[in-house]
Order: sequence, then C-alpha cells, then structure tokens
Amino acid sequence: MKLLWIGTVWPEPDASAAGNRTVKLLEACQDAGYEVRFVSPCQENLHQHALESRGIRTAQLLPNDGAFDSYISEYQPDIACFDRFMIEEQFSWRVREQVPNALRVLDTVDLHSLRRERQRALTSGDQPYSTGLSDDTLRELASIYRSDLSLIISPVEESLLRERFGVPSSLLGVTGFLYPDPLPFRSYQERTNLVFVGNGLHAPNVDAVRLLKNSLWKPLRAALAEQGASDVELHIYGAYLPQEILQFDNPREGFHVLGKADDVYETLQRYRCNLAPLRFGAGLKGKVSDGWMVGTPCIATPIAAEGMVSEGAFGGLIVESLEEYPQRVADLYTDKNAWNTAQAAGRDLITRLFSQGTNARAFHERLTLLTEEGFRLREQNIVGSILWYQGMRSTEYFSRWITAKNQRL
Repeated sequence: MKLLWIGTVWPEPDASAAGNRTVKLLEACQDAGYEVRFVSPCQENLHQHALESRGIRTAQLLPNDGAFDSYISEYQPDIACFDRFMIEEQFSWRVREQVPNALRVLDTVDLHSLRRERQRALTSGDQPYSTGLSDDTLRELASIYRSDLSLIISPVEESLLRERFGVPSSLLGVTGFLYPDPLPFRSYQERTNLVFVGNGLHAPNVDAVRLLKNSLWKPLRAALAEQGASDVELHIYGAYLPQEILQFDNPREGFHVLGKADDVYETLQRYRCNLAPLRFGAGLKGKVSDGWMVGTPCIATPIAAEGMVSEGAFGGLIVESLEEYPQRVADLYTDKNAWNTAQAAGRDLITRLFSQGTNARAFHERLTLLTEEGFRLREQNIVGSILWYQGMRSTEYFSRWITAKNQRL
C-alpha cells in the first residue's frame, strides 16, 4: 500500500503538537506496512531531512507546477493525504486527475474556520460566539465533502460537523493525539513555579501570553502571596516567539520569557502547574496533554479543555471566568491533595484518550475500511460529487492559468 502525505510544511514534532501528531501518524502507517512519502511546497530544511532519516522519501513540489502531476502519476499512491484544507484546495484536483482511483484523505488538524471565527468574535466583541457560514467555514466544509475521509482531531469538532453542518459520519474519523505510556512523575514537593508552553506562530498562544502579562500575572502573584507562595515565577516557553512576546521578559516581576524548550517533557516535569488561559482556538491542546504526560496538572479555560474531558474528568481545573483564574491557580498550586488528584486524572486521560497503540490501531483500521469500501462510499457522497462537478472548477482553472503563465516566463 502506497501513501502520499502532502504537507503545508515539513512537520516539526519538537515545536508543535500538530507536528508531533503528523509524525506519529506517518510512523503508524509505516508500522502497518505502508510505503510512505511526504511532499511539501516548503523549502528544504532539517525537518525534511528528519523525515528521510525515518525512511520516508520526500520531495519539494509546488502547487501550481506540472512537476507534481508527473511525480504522482509515476508514484501511483493508493491513498493521498492533504494536510489542512488549503492543501486540499491546491492539490486534490491534480490527484483526482492523475490518479483517479487514489483515495483522498483530508487531515483537518483542527477546524481552522472554527478557530478563525472564534478569534474574529473575540476581537469584535461578538459574544457569545455562534458558528456561522463564513468563507473559511464554507471552504473547509467543501474540502471535507470533496474528500473520501476527513481526520478530525477532537470529538467536539466531529459532533459540530455532524450536528451543526450535517456532514455524514461516513466522511469523518476522530483521530487525536498519539502518546506512549506516561513517563515517571515527579512529586508535588519536587516541583515549583508555573509554566506556559506555546508556539509563537499560533495566534491563540500569543493572545494568551499577552493576557498573562497584561491582566493575570499581577493578581495571580498576589493570590499566591496570600497563601504563602510569594516567590513563585511564571516561565514562558515557545518556538518562534515574536519580538513583542520576547520583550515581556521581566525577571524582577517573576515573568520569564525563555524561548523554545529543547525537550518539552523534561521542561514541563519541573513545574508544579501548567497554565492554559486560551481565549480562542480549536482542536486539542498539546500544551495540556504534554503536561499530563509528565504529571503536570493544568489550569485551563473551557477553550483549552475542549475535547479533553472524559466522564467529567480533567487533569487539573477548568475555569469559566478569567476573573476567577488567578485565585484558582493559587488554590491548586498550594493544595497538595487537590494537586495529587489532578495529576492522577491527567495520567488516566492520557492512557484513556490518547494512547498511541489504541489510536494508531484505530487510524489503521479506518484506512483499511476506506480502501475496502471507499468507492462505494464515494458514490454515496452526493454533495462531494456536486462540488467536483462545479464548485472546484474556478480553483482548478486559476491554478492552470498560473501554471501556463509560469511556463511562459
């Protein structure tokens, strides 16, 4: 079985949860006996070479270039996976044209349209948020319908697609994070200070750090001091942090901006509590589950905890109101018994929701079912057929025009 993964960028497993999940899915396919290749429009870099070292052949292929047609026609993949709906828009018509029998899988990573609409609502003050049919929503839904299967990272988003937008279950597959067994945990007494981890290229993370610096850190320090923890510091980690965030570093106030963590697990296990005051976003939050992996409870907003609660359990606290957030952090930080309970809940959730063995097996079984029944399911996808008949043509012919234009230069 041949699988071609078309990525927006070369995945960086040490920089983002999305990159880590992509690599885990590629490895799951290799373990199942697939021949795996990965192509991207992105320039060659060390992350491309890392894929090669895993036995995954790679190539840089641009969206508006006939070289992609030649490559995929020669390779003849059985399955083509598109990393995010923008990649599906650019490449799926070429896959369909060159390898019509290849099954097309969209990895949404998270619902980008949901995250962008939540950000828009926050910025404009349009609260409470309600899901509407924005341009991004329509584009993402069109990509889902054009595909034979869409990987949805969160059960909350899968429910939204089914219940709000009427997407058939046959087109959706929940595929979350893939973690090995949790590492040995440090105890309450062996830890100190607070931590936030987030990639600086991700807008919800930048917003959360601004919120921590400008609104939450001062009352949080005061709440901690009232409970006898006046020397607590907050440490901010993240790859690609913008200059604005780097300038927040102020050791005198106990607010440290430290840049990329070389080893996120080794870093997180030193801290007593993990902060996730996200005001918008989508999907699952790797910053939360990475903490659980090493026994670090999280104090999260509902957005940060979305899709990560099972049977009412969460590995930490979910705080509805930002006004209450500082006091709730201080409470968990100073309450050993509550902290131990939260740590145990996080361990349970990692093994119950995000087991690498369980989720990799489910992913492989869904791909197997797709290869067995894909064409029957494709015939039942009437909306997808309609979109291929009309809706995709403008994107296709615009791309054809760019290709022709480039050939004349």
